[in-house]
Amino acid sequence: MTQNNTQYRRPLAQTGLEYFDVRAAVNDIKPNAYDTLPYTSRVLAEQLVRRCNPADLQACLTQIVEGKKELDFPWYPARVVCHDILGQTALVDLAGLRDAIADQGGDPSRLTLWSKPN
Repeated sequence: MTQNNTQYRRPLAQTGLEYFDVRAAVNDIKPNAYDTLPYTSRVLAEQLVRRCNPADLQACLTQIVEGKKELDFPWYPARVVCHDILGQTALVDLAGLRDAIADQGGDPSRLTLWSKPN
């Protein structure tokens, strides 16, 4: 379920669409920090601003900005790209994980192998 971090939702001019202003969210933690982050950290920050529980967002972004490893933050992958045969192996591993979740009495539907666009 997508959370609403509404303070960072911005209208995209002349489209009727909205986007999440990740730069603003990161720079609220530390001024100009967004420009110093590696690309992968920017990707992590973007998915947090889109999907993270609003109550946890600041702590999660602070961890990325400060390069700390004290907190596990949520990860919401939108896509996974695998090279060659590795994609099949990953799908088999995910299917096995779903089976293990069901064996332990959990809800395997919470682990999806694909997702529908919101």
